[in-house]
Amino acid sequence: MMSLVSNFTLPPYGFRCAGQRYSNLPTTKDSPFPWSFREGAKGVQLAELGLESWRRRAWVDVPPLAER
Repeated sequence: MMSLVSNFTLPPYGFRCAGQRYSNLPTTKDSPFPWSFREGAKGVQLAELGLESWRRRAWVDVPPLAER
């Protein structure tokens, strides 16, 4: 008798996917990292403004980052 789930395969685990993505980063392969510190700061700024927008239930302006 054939099992009803014989062709069932488990989806990839979240930790496994994250580990594979981490191992494919340019820093783990001795190549330059494609994003600068400034790009990271822009991401943090956008996340913080997204939370502020959600709390206020209103659109918020995204100011430019200060040049240094």
